[in-house]
Amino acid sequence: MSNSLRQIGKIFKAHGLRGDVKIYSNLDLMQFIKPDDFIYINNDENYIPFKIKELKHFKKNIYLVSFKEIDHIQKIENLINCEIFSKNEKIFNAEEKNYHGFEVEDIKFGNIGKVSNKIQASNYSVLIVRKENREVFIPMHDNFILEINGEKIKVKINEDLLNLNN
Repeated sequence: MSNSLRQIGKIFKAHGLRGDVKIYSNLDLMQFIKPDDFIYINNDENYIPFKIKELKHFKKNIYLVSFKEIDHIQKIENLINCEIFSKNEKIFNAEEKNYHGFEVEDIKFGNIGKVSNKIQASNYSVLIVRKENREVFIPMHDNFILEINGEKIKVKINEDLLNLNN
């Protein structure tokens, strides 16, 4: 992958007959991607540029996208499950955010604490969340991070991860 591209999501489903797609992303795409911007779809290690015609927030981390080059579902079927990328500098800056002081809430266990640090593991970043004398390490991965909104991070972790360092 080119160093100038950052993964921003994944196409997971076609939507309607006009070639629109549903994209899953942990980023607030409405903040970074606008009509006439290009995104790049990784199709067998070929990064194909597509121009955004329309982008709508559907629900939670799901977005509806239509491309100027595509007008029928048959033209998009081979792109389902492909990762999408962007060159937008704002995304690079957002990724570098350390989330220090953000509140972390688990959907089952409630308030976990506040982010005290972010470290880089081999393939992903790890948030260090502190509450009183307890530290919880949460990988910045789609399996754990459900949503980042404002200065709150919603997560889904299991009890073993919650109690790992205690």
